Amino acid sequence: MARYPSPFCSLHSLRISPIVPSKPSSLKVPSSRMSARPAGYFKKFGILENNASLLVSIRSIILKGLLSLPGNQDHNRGVRHLLNFPEKVKAEIAPFLQSVVCEARKLVAFPLKDVLIHSPILVVAPKSSSNSNAWTKGTLHRDFDCTETSGVYSFMLFLDEVTAGNGTVSFWKHSKYISPIDPRHPERAINKAGLSSELVHGPEGTVYVWDARILHRSHANSTPQRRITVQWIVTSAGRNGISLAVTT
Repeated sequence: MARYPSPFCSLHSLRISPIVPSKPSSLKVPSSRMSARPAGYFKKFGILENNASLLVSIRSIILKGLLSLPGNQDHNRGVRHLLNFPEKVKAEIAPFLQSVVCEARKLVAFPLKDVLIHSPILVVAPKSSSNSNAWTKGTLHRDFDCTETSGVYSFMLFLDEVTAGNGTVSFWKHSKYISPIDPRHPERAINKAGLSSELVHGPEGTVYVWDARILHRSHANSTPQRRITVQWIVTSAGRNGISLAVTT
């Protein structure tokens, strides 16, 4: 009832108030009406222009011996290699990630003020090899699976330049309410809805921030150099009861 007249619950909503007019609904949206579908928050900004020292600090903390730790060796298998930060590194990097969120509030009107940082992780796109080639793609997914819960956002900071060839990511900006996703045919729902994707790219120091319910998919790195980014989840510190189901 709270989401009526959304096309995702009209069959189960009681039409109590005449103030909101009823509209016909369908998941299939013609491309000419794409702009009518509510888009999730999806913004891009850079920190090198305004705060180059912030990027230097983050890089030095993350890369100082991290990739040589047991279990975190670089390899070339698969589309992505996710490296968990040791607790000491998490504590050291936390204030700098908070600073990136503060930059987002100033530069791209990030909506949360009192924030908590969750699940920081180093994301490596391994260099191209026989086990990771340009035709490989990651699983279509969202970082937070509860489509009815707002206020959960993902941040991605480029520690290397990201291009179309070195492991970019496809985003479907209007997909935050599409559910469920059939694991056997993951793109069927977005194709039925008539949604198109957008590739992220940018130089070192670029930051993307998006509603964590937006569907996205990783692409393989087809270059001979590995490419790394940092990703984390942000929620409001005043929000209680959220069960994070992060599937980065």
